[in-house]
Amino acid sequence: MKKLNTVDSLFLAMESHTTPMHISGLVTFKIPEDYNGYFCKDIVAGLLACDDIKSPFDMHIQTHTLSLPTIAKVKDFKISEHIRHVALPQPGNKESLFEMISRLQEKSLDRSRPLWELYVVEGLENNRMAIFIKVHHSLIDGIGFMKFFYAGLSRSPDDMNDKLKVSRKPRRKK
Repeated sequence: MKKLNTVDSLFLAMESHTTPMHISGLVTFKIPEDYNGYFCKDIVAGLLACDDIKSPFDMHIQTHTLSLPTIAKVKDFKISEHIRHVALPQPGNKESLFEMISRLQEKSLDRSRPLWELYVVEGLENNRMAIFIKVHHSLIDGIGFMKFFYAGLSRSPDDMNDKLKVSRKPRRKK
């Protein structure tokens, strides 16, 4: 457990229902024409299979009455509580995507859990899908967030296969 610095603590203190203090990113992707399967469902399954979640995404903010908030690792962290699979109403154009993202963006993050959410959005026209992620500003700044997000993207199918070999651990058997 460690104390948040003053600036990150201020992001928590300044937040209100009308002024959420999270940052977000939206990326759209073209689904490969030759993909055999249900692409968005497979993306969600791949995300849910990740066992090695890194800080601060497995951290929980704890507020205290007379001192700065602290951040601590969550026991029994469940990535499934942060990944959502949603679909756009047809025809799945940019306007309907932006309307959905606007609704998702305006909601504050649940402070009883690690302060981030990721949405896999299917149903975009022209065989496309999107990923929308929001993270509380007290956990990561905008530049750090974009570097993190960009580092997770592959540049080619081969690059993705190499990343999966390095970054994924086999699921633990229960």
